[in-house]
Amino acid sequence: MTNVSALLPCYNEEKNIKKIIQELSLLNLRYILVINDGSTDSSLNILISLKKKYANLIILNFKKNVGLSQAKITGYAYYYQMFLDNIINKDHYIIKMDTDGQHRIEDAKKLIDFCILNKLKYVQTKRDFSNYPFYKKLGNIIFSILLMLIKFKYIPDPMSGMKIFNIGCIERLLMYFKGINYSAAQEISLILSSEDNTRSDFLINIPIYVVGARFSNGYYVILGMTICYFRILFNIKNNVKKRINDLIKYTDLNII
Repeated sequence: MTNVSALLPCYNEEKNIKKIIQELSLLNLRYILVINDGSTDSSLNILISLKKKYANLIILNFKKNVGLSQAKITGYAYYYQMFLDNIINKDHYIIKMDTDGQHRIEDAKKLIDFCILNKLKYVQTKRDFSNYPFYKKLGNIIFSILLMLIKFKYIPDPMSGMKIFNIGCIERLLMYFKGINYSAAQEISLILSSEDNTRSDFLINIPIYVVGARFSNGYYVILGMTICYFRILFNIKNNVKKRINDLIKYTDLNII
């Protein structure tokens, strides 16, 4: 799968990160990009050790925690700069996964195959909510309804963290993405749902439930979605090259 790379945000995942990198290496991906978001445990040391074994592992290391949204968009910006530098081509795909043990490598493999076989630009997964508490299920329903009212398109699970898209989609993300607190997943669904050749119903199993954003974080998610929506509505775009430069050359970021 030399035309597929992975993006993995990481914060204090010393218990999981080694296993995830080892499993992903079996898929023969072009690159595995890990954004270490100021971890205070041994995650960074583990990643540096793994880099000696896996030449395709790239580490973006934030010296202090900047939050999930900025970590994600910085990773996407890094990949898009690689595209602009002709390191990866227009047919390249990026699969985004979490590093907390919720996502299984077999689902990642199936998702990649499904996307490429059907020549899709973007696939948003739908989680099996069997192990999730009621408030998480309710929150997901609320955001699905909000997106349906805004975009007139039903997205079953806009909060799902596993997704895959063509490198060309990143340009649109960099144009409109705001990123407030935990709003990244919903903003990405909002921005990319209008693209042609997309799917949002690829079912994945979640073997464990890991506490992430809480119901109280919904305010920030709605705020981020609202700002993002009006940016799209009124075509208020970021300058893509400037945004890439601002993100990658952030003072407290170093590339390993």
